[in-house]
Amino acid sequence: MKRTTTDQRLLRGDRTRRQILTRAVDIASAEGLASVSLGRLAYDLGLSKSGVNGHFAGRQALQLAVVSFAARLYADRVGAPAMAAPEGLPRVWAFCHRWLEFMRSGELSGRSFFLTAVVDYDARPGAVRDTLLRYRRRWETVFTQNWEQAQNLGHVRAGIDPRQLFLEVAGLITVATLDAQLCGNLEPFDLAQQGIRQRLLPLLTDQSTISQQPTTRATH
Repeated sequence: MKRTTTDQRLLRGDRTRRQILTRAVDIASAEGLASVSLGRLAYDLGLSKSGVNGHFAGRQALQLAVVSFAARLYADRVGAPAMAAPEGLPRVWAFCHRWLEFMRSGELSGRSFFLTAVVDYDARPGAVRDTLLRYRRRWETVFTQNWEQAQNLGHVRAGIDPRQLFLEVAGLITVATLDAQLCGNLEPFDLAQQGIRQRLLPLLTDQSTISQQPTTRATH
């Protein structure tokens, strides 16, 4: 009985922590990571401040937990579905498509947690910036490794720098996200998707393959 009670308490604690972090990621996506505080979270969620404090050893610990939780969210929404696609070009396109669609979905109030967080912390040395940089590099690595695999499989031409290509894709998605958030419509995501296709098409060894990949049109 005692063990059951302990297990139930741990499960409740885990649910509360996830609830706190989910709300924190959403706030940070719209207002910046600096706007996330223990007091704000307690108020928004109807929890006691001491109850929120018990999950995090201070403000920086909270911020680091929020960044890691956001990274897991991106992995769930983008990385895992993309990696389920066949190797090579289909996986590269799935990564681009899922990333674009996650931004399009508006699941987060500010659409992009990492875009807002990087603007907040890119010139502020410390643990939060280091953690953001680590995840950013990991994100690039996922893309570049899959592009290199597509090259090895003969799906795309050799001699293309995958890091440059990543920056171009990221640039299109970033600008589309900013424009959609500012203008209040989804058309920028259609334009970004078209831009990504136009960039990739000349690099393919079989240009018909990209026409088989999924597309999504905006609902305005």
